[in-house]
This record gives sequence, C-alpha cells and structure tokens, in this order.
Amino acid sequence: EMVHDVKENGGFGEIFSEDDEVSAILESIYVELQNRLSKKGIFDTFDAYTQIDDCERDLRCGEFGRYLFLDGFHDFSHALKHFFKAVIPAYDEVFITVPQESGKEFLFSNIDSILETVDEIGENLPELEVRRIFFEKTPPSCGFESFKDSLFSSASGKQACTSVDIVVYPDIFAEIEGISRFVKSLLISGYEPGDISVVASDFFAYRKLLSGKLREYGVPCRIEGDEQLYSSLSIRRLILPLETAVLGFPPEKIIAMGDSGYGGEIDSKFLEYVSSMSRIIYERAGLRLSLQKRRLSWQEHLGRLVHHIEARREAIISLAEDELELSAAEELAGIVERIEGDLLPAIEKIFSVLEPFRSLRKRSVGSYREMLIGWEKELSLTDTFDEYQNDLKEQEFAAVRRLFDHTLTDLEKLLKFMGKELISPQEYYRYLMVVLRHDKFPLSRSKANRVEVQSLINSRFSKKKIKLFAGFVDGAYPHVSLNPLYSFTQFGEIKPRDLLLDEEMHQRLNLHISVSSALESVRFTLPESTVDGEPILPSPYLKSVLESSGCEILREGRRAGRRFGYIPELGSSMSESELKIAAARLFRSEAWNELKEFGPLKPLDSVLTQFGRELSWSVEDTGDLGRIVGKVFSFSRLKSYDDCPFSFFLSYVVGLDVPLERIFELTALDEGNIFHSVLRDFFSGKNRDWQSSLSENIS
Repeated sequence: EMVHDVKENGGFGEIFSEDDEVSAILESIYVELQNRLSKKGIFDTFDAYTQIDDCERDLRCGEFGRYLFLDGFHDFSHALKHFFKAVIPAYDEVFITVPQESGKEFLFSNIDSILETVDEIGENLPELEVRRIFFEKTPPSCGFESFKDSLFSSASGKQACTSVDIVVYPDIFAEIEGISRFVKSLLISGYEPGDISVVASDFFAYRKLLSGKLREYGVPCRIEGDEQLYSSLSIRRLILPLETAVLGFPPEKIIAMGDSGYGGEIDSKFLEYVSSMSRIIYERAGLRLSLQKRRLSWQEHLGRLVHHIEARREAIISLAEDELELSAAEELAGIVERIEGDLLPAIEKIFSVLEPFRSLRKRSVGSYREMLIGWEKELSLTDTFDEYQNDLKEQEFAAVRRLFDHTLTDLEKLLKFMGKELISPQEYYRYLMVVLRHDKFPLSRSKANRVEVQSLINSRFSKKKIKLFAGFVDGAYPHVSLNPLYSFTQFGEIKPRDLLLDEEMHQRLNLHISVSSALESVRFTLPESTVDGEPILPSPYLKSVLESSGCEILREGRRAGRRFGYIPELGSSMSESELKIAAARLFRSEAWNELKEFGPLKPLDSVLTQFGRELSWSVEDTGDLGRIVGKVFSFSRLKSYDDCPFSFFLSYVVGLDVPLERIFELTALDEGNIFHSVLRDFFSGKNRDWQSSLSENIS
C-alpha cells in the first residue's frame, strides 16, 4: 500500500513532510525493497509507465492508430502523466474529455492534473496544436435532473424532487428485506429487472444478503463484482496437500484432507472421533515432522488405540453375565472393524497423495501445476459441484477455471522470469498465496435483464432507470482508511498531499457519477443501528442529498417505537414463505369471519374447524380405563401423572412409546469437535441449516 501511494503521488516528498519522523523509516524500507526488486528484474505497472521515456524514440507515429480518445478520466496520476507525455505525440489527433461544472470546482479539482499534462506536452512540442472546446450543459428538464445538478454543488437553484427517497431501517436485515420488497414491487408495477441496480459501497457485507433475499422473492439478479480466489472453497481444497506439506504434515491438516475427500469415501465424523480417542490430535502444536515420521506417528497412535479397544472388549466378554452386557463388546468390535477396514486405508491413501513431498527439495516450477491438476482429478472436483446451489456452482466453476487457465500459468511465467526455474514447496506456497489473495474471479456470469448488485466503483458508468444505494452510512460512504504505518502528525509547514482527503474526494466523485447515471430515480437506504442495538451514524453525504432533493426521511420496519418484521397481507406477499404466513393469519382475522359465510367457502370453514377443535382426552368409561391402566400404581406412574396428565394419557392409556431422553454432559473436547463439524457443514456450500447439522453431530 505504501509503494502504491508513493508511486501514485510522485515520491515521498508529495505525501510526507520532510520533518516527519516516520518518513525516514518508510523511505529506507522503500529504497531497500526497490533495490531488491530491480536486482531480480521485477517491476510493476507504475515502473512500466514511468520508464516509457527510455522507449520514447522507438515509438513511431501512427504505430497504434491515428486517433486517441481519452474519456472518463478525472485525474492523471504521476505515472499516467509520464505515459501520456510519451504516447500522445505518436497520434495524429487526440481527443480528451474533461468535466467542468460551476459550483463543483472542489469535486473536480483533480482535473488540473489533466490540464497540466496537456500544457506540458504543448510546451515541449511547439508544432502541436491544442484546441479547447467548451460544451454548454443542457438545462435540467425535470426535478430529478435538477437534483443531480445541485448534488455536491455550491450553486443555488435547489428544489423539491419526488424522484429521490431516503429510507431508514432498524438494522441491516430489515434494510435488506425492505430493499428486496421494493425491487419486487417495481417489477410488479411494470419495470424490467435490467432497469434496476442496487449499489453497495460495503459490497462484501451486502452482496450475499441482497442476492439471497432477491432470489427468495423470485427476482432474477446477478452480482456484478469479483472475489479473491482464496475465498473459493474448491481452491482451498485443491491447495490443501501443498499447505499440509509446507506446515509439516500436522494432524489437523491430515484430518482436513480426509474431510475434503483425499481419503476417498470416509466418514469424517468417525475420523475426528478416532483422532481424538487416539490422542494424535493432541501432539505438540507446531511440531514439524517429515512425511515418513508423520505416517509412522499415525500408525502407532491408531495401533495403540486398536490394542486398547481389543483389550477392553476382551475384558467385557470375560465379565459379561448376559447378552445386554455383550452388546457393548460387539459395539467395540464394530469400531475396530471400521478402523482397520475403512480408516487405515483412507489414511494410507492420504499419505500416498502427499508422497511427492517425501522430500521438500527444490523442483521444477511446472511440477506444481501438474500436481494440482492431479489432485483435481483425484477429487473429481467438478462432479462435487452438483451438490451446490446453482449460483454457488457457477462461482466454484469460475474459480477453478480461473486458477488453471490463468493464475497458475501466469505464476509459472513470473517465477521463471525471476530466475526461479527450481523452487521449493515452501517458497512456491508463499508466492501462490499472494497470487490467490490478489487474483479474482467473477461472482456471476454476465446475463441480460437481471437486477444487478453492484459495488460503487462498478456502478459509476452503469446507466439504470432506478438505482438503490444500500448501506448509506458513515464508514461506507465514504469508505476511507489510512495506512497505520503513516504518522498522523506527518504534515509540516509545507503541506504535502492529504491522502485521506484525496481518498474521500474520490469516493464523493464516484457517488456523484453513479447518481448521475441514474435515469429516473434514486433511493438511499440505511440501517440506524446494529443488530445488537448499537447506533450507526448516517453518511456525511446525507445532508447534501437532503438539501439537493428537498425530500424527507422515511422510516420503515419500526412501529410505535418497537421493531417488527414484515408479516404481509395476502396481496403483498413476495415469496412462498410469506404467502404461507399471510394465509395462516387470514383465518384468524375478522376478514375471514365475514368471508366464511360465503357459500363456496363454507366447506373449507368446516374443515378448518376440525383442525381447530379443542382436544378432549377425558375417559368417560372408567371400567375400560381400569382394565387398560390397572388398579395398582407405582410411584413412578403417579409421579408421571402429577408431572403431566396428558403425557400419562398418551403413555399408559393410548399406549404410545415415549422415546427415552438421554442427557449427555459434553466435555470441552466434545464441544469443540461438534462445533468444528457444524461449521464445516455450514460453510461447505451444501445449503444445510445448522440446526439439523447440530442434531446429527450430537447423535
């Protein structure tokens, strides 16, 4: 981040004061890093732009065409200045658009860098003709156009606008539901899905919630954005053997490989159970062993466990007096059979996958890509995607395709360029993790006529009839942060560029451009508190929106000072689940009391009456009751009647079998294992709810 800031702004002198005590330390780090990179022949995009001066003589006029159009720029960075100074003279004509509006000089203040670049090119090339053409802006034809003109403007002429809404919700979940209902109502009123976009500056927090709720309401949508490769479950499964080898084959990684399918069809819960019972999972943390020593460790621990279970089984058989006690011995025999028949072969299969890392010596950089291809075939990875929902399935396909088609080949080329034809697994893994955290894959395919969930950056030049700006709170609009390495007392008498101010200005400009590309209306939504009730400040831009639009703040999701969820009427139900709730509530309302007298509905009312009748379980014939229950009562029977007469009726009169409830006191280890299993199921992408997973893992 520091390297980016320094190169973006033209050196340390532009962003740090000379008397800043932090500057000297950072500059020494920067110089040392640059020296190391230059020795290895590594350069970045900034270096490529600034070093184009060395190649300027090699540029031939018309080599890349006769005309150059530069549109959409609001400033030129230090690197871009160098680049365009060298490239522009190679064209016959160059057209550059620069936005200028009265009253918005502060918003577009960075365009000076573009004008300065043009002036400098004109000074260096006297034969170059520079013409400035000024276009007058068309006067606003409606209130919404006036709002866009006056937003972030110091000029007068503000007026009330009915095309701008500001809605406040109790929390983010109420906001998501409110946005989704509003979008669905727009579609019902005649808008096409492609006419609408939902913009979220805090894209990561909103994209999953929004897309999930929109799909629940049957709204076709797509997420216009990218995600880092490392966030993909499939990618993490693929690199697991390499990660296991680099970390010294720790037991928890071996177990994770079993969970991921490297041991074949294996009961992961049984693997975790045996690992804890054999105590192998409690080996000293951070202990790094070779592959062979770790294999022997597993064999010894599992062997001792089998021996212990066999000894316990023989002791039970020798002391057993009836078949009930022998059943425990049979259960232990089944555990031994599963360990020897299922678990040991699976563990051996996992270690065979890790066999290439018997030695962690350097090897050809291309061999790692071949290993990953082999592991993908070993897992039949793409076949497992059928278990996922359609959207997650598409995302995982895109991530795996990106990894093999681009990421691994590009990394291989980069390492060879750096002279690393041979590289150790540890070093390759470090480079791979850096790439996986920076390379990205698309979250959704580009599909026409979908409601788009967009980040603020992606929404700038996306023209939509209606735009909804979600999460309009401080910290998201604007979203600015300063490198914690920088000093907060950095500015001296000669003030360098204020990075925070620049970042805030860019965010303000991005919001202005995104709002300007809306054609009919915009809607700003925000939660006023967290789920726990902690207040959240609105965006500092809210004041500008209110002043420019003249609208009032609406509140939804709150009635009489209390939160409430949407319990819709039949006509306003947006999903199947809401329809069921609304239908159930209808039969308890006064409206149903009037409707049930309508002829065709009378049979339905009689059926519903049967469902709603009060249950009577009193037995009038006491003689029959005595024959069924008997006349002699134990204390336990009397106690069960005293606790719950209805339960007594079901058990002793009706004769229903009451399931035996067992209460288990879990140890800390058991709690941890169950917690791990539930988390694994929850994040596996199989759309399992945590309650069913918890009950299954406890049983």
